[in-house]
Amino acid sequence: MSKDKLTAQTEKTLLAAKKFSPSNKSFFSKGIYFEGLRQGKVVGFIYAGIMALLSIVIVFGSAVVQVLSEDLMLTSLSPEDGLGIVTYMSFFLIIPALMFLLFHFLSTRKGSDHFYSLPVTRSAILVSYTLSAFTWVVIGLLVFLLPILAINIFAVGSVYLAGWLALMASVIVACMLTAAAMLIAVSVASNLFGQVAVTLLVLFLPRVLITFGYFLAAGYTEILFPLYNSSGFLNPSTNILTGIVFAPFGLGVFTIMPRLSSVLYTIGLSAVYFAIALVLFRRRPSEAAEEPASSGLAQNIISALVAFVVALIPIVLLIELATEKRNHGSYDVGFIIAIAALYGLSLIVFFAYRAISAKSLSAVRRPWSGLAIFLALNIAFLGIWSLAVSATYGFNPTAQSITYFKADIGRTVNQAFGIQSNQYAEYLLSQYEIEDEVIDEQIVTALRRNVQDSKEGTIYENPQNSNGLQVTMKIGARTVNRKVLFSDEEYAIIIDRLKNNHPKILELARSFPEPEEASHIQSNIITNEKEVLELARSLFAELQEQGRSSSSSVNSVYVEPLDSLWLTIPLNGMTYWMSDLFINETTPKTAELLLSYLEKRNPGSLDELILKLEASKYGRMAMYPIIAGRDNELTQHMEKYGTDWITAELGTYYESRDYEYLSSDYMTSELALELARENWGRVPELGKSILSVNYEADGKNVVLLFGLDENGAAFRKYKQAVLEWREQEAQQRIDVEYGYYG
Repeated sequence: MSKDKLTAQTEKTLLAAKKFSPSNKSFFSKGIYFEGLRQGKVVGFIYAGIMALLSIVIVFGSAVVQVLSEDLMLTSLSPEDGLGIVTYMSFFLIIPALMFLLFHFLSTRKGSDHFYSLPVTRSAILVSYTLSAFTWVVIGLLVFLLPILAINIFAVGSVYLAGWLALMASVIVACMLTAAAMLIAVSVASNLFGQVAVTLLVLFLPRVLITFGYFLAAGYTEILFPLYNSSGFLNPSTNILTGIVFAPFGLGVFTIMPRLSSVLYTIGLSAVYFAIALVLFRRRPSEAAEEPASSGLAQNIISALVAFVVALIPIVLLIELATEKRNHGSYDVGFIIAIAALYGLSLIVFFAYRAISAKSLSAVRRPWSGLAIFLALNIAFLGIWSLAVSATYGFNPTAQSITYFKADIGRTVNQAFGIQSNQYAEYLLSQYEIEDEVIDEQIVTALRRNVQDSKEGTIYENPQNSNGLQVTMKIGARTVNRKVLFSDEEYAIIIDRLKNNHPKILELARSFPEPEEASHIQSNIITNEKEVLELARSLFAELQEQGRSSSSSVNSVYVEPLDSLWLTIPLNGMTYWMSDLFINETTPKTAELLLSYLEKRNPGSLDELILKLEASKYGRMAMYPIIAGRDNELTQHMEKYGTDWITAELGTYYESRDYEYLSSDYMTSELALELARENWGRVPELGKSILSVNYEADGKNVVLLFGLDENGAAFRKYKQAVLEWREQEAQQRIDVEYGYYG
């Protein structure tokens, strides 16, 4: 921006400030606020247009498609998909763009002098400009939400509105934290390079230090929770912004429904950062403009922090070196060389930052204060890490001191009750507060042994540490997390106590959510959303009546499901799944409901479908019979040898199943199609053999079910093919076992 343009802009701001803010004591200036809106209008309008396009094309467009095709579920309208991440990241772009645009005057001496001479307080400049930036953010949010609200109001389609509102709320909170960090940056750094560096340091370095410290302590002691399972302040997702950014590295969680504690924490941190920015902004000298930082001390601190980020890598190697010494009694010379080289690199980064931010090589002179800060940061981090390890080892509770504990007992429940827990049930079980003095004694006994083994570096070499649980203990006002490894005898006692003394556990293992709680429900066959919801409601009720868990819907390998459901459930800021919820002859009420939905469908002509698939480069179709009953000859072979799948090869694409399929000697594409043609259009009957036809067309996967005529010629051929194939397989196994094949 030229000096003439800058002067004209500042004069407009001065006039606006005089017009709207006669008092110079206020924390808010209408003139500065409207001037901020005016300066940010180009960025704001462009951004609002992009968000409107994104919303209309992806969101409203999907709803229109559903109107045209009732079989298409609005999976793209769930913010849990990539669209939610796109929305998050897009809002992270507008805040930096607007904040750097509005506070650009701090980077030029003339602009800084002009703004600081306005008849308003510096606090009013800071607050008013920030509010004007957030106004454009809110406008973009509203533009994005309008099509979603329209879909719900006019019932064009179905949208997970609560999820989108939660997403927008967390976007606002994350933007608040970003803006507050940038205000600190523009208050201590006076050029774009320095401001970007300080923003990143303020936003991420504290959480990086916490994450690295915990990660290294957990790896060294082996008895701390994995980072993603740690609770409270230590978990990166406690900070909404870092939870999102760290998620691709497996350290945080991208979630559309953040925990209330995370929202409150992030808001509180934003308020603290904003208060710090307000103090720094008010004390920032005008002559700091065009300098690398507001003071020499600030420049030394920033340089040291930038170099310290690089130094975290050799710090990790230092701790690995200590681990090597503890476990094997020797040092790895390669570690020592790598540590020295990486510390040299961090010093290069230190001097490079000083030179680049000051735009002068002379800035590398007299670096001793900055290097002293850099050294102090290294010593402090290693010291705090050592204290954390000592505190971890020093925690030695008694059984009597434990009020209650919670644990990841999903695998234990499976052993105790023969139930394979799904993620939803595992979450409920992990939140159950268990009061049991006998189990408490097993926990403290095993934990003492684990601590000693960890100190000696033999925790995983001790055969007594063969069964693990992640345990959260409530001791007075404290909540302590530990990964405890039990012996077989200790674990057997725990299983016995859970099975015989805690009936609530079985109830939780067999719990089902209300289908309306799910953010997404999917069926393999039915794509009409209302029908899928009714299927889930019916299946849950039926399984509960039978006293079965969600995962015991199939009681043997040869009872093939007609359909299976898959649910996504947001709980306490996390996303959980219920999958493989099978609908078959063991759930007759739900199966009949499913078949009634299928009876309404008109699949058309098989010949037409085959022609369409063959015309498609990626057309594919797989067919297999679902055999009902227990008495026929084929079922007995299936029970003995396993389930056989028929795969038909069409066009240029060939789809192989995970299961064994009959070789071309016994089962050809012609036989598969003959089987389909013979039974095409037959209404399935529960308890009777059914033909499943799976195909992909127009980018959709479709599953059709048809009743099988067990007396039909094609089905008799299929049965004979299966019997011959299995007999040959059995004979080959016998031959190999007795050495007939060389």
